[in-house]
Amino acid sequence: PLKSKFEAKSLIGNIIPAIATTNAVIAGLMVIEAIKLITNQSDFGSTHLNRKASRNKLIMRIEADKPLANCLVCSNGIIIQVLIDNNETTLKEFIQKVLLKAMSFNKPTIYSDNRLLYDCN
Repeated sequence: PLKSKFEAKSLIGNIIPAIATTNAVIAGLMVIEAIKLITNQSDFGSTHLNRKASRNKLIMRIEADKPLANCLVCSNGIIIQVLIDNNETTLKEFIQKVLLKAMSFNKPTIYSDNRLLYDCN
């Protein structure tokens, strides 16, 4: 149904301050995270803003999980060297059968002698 001019102004009058407040809160959280990065105090956790106070806190910090040593994604510097017969296997077969199916990679990147052969993007 159509609203009167007064009702429309009233509705807009409530929305604009809510958007401005939300933007200010998020900007403040971003500044806090930027300061942590600049001062090397970042712990790569997550900052959550609760609707209601939990343990008397509206802003809660959740620590990130520690990287697993045997995880190919979150560990540093694991390189897998694979030898294949180029005459028997195409790059497409290698990606589909070995990387995606057998090794459960999601978005592999393949280099050969520092030359990019394949990137999922």
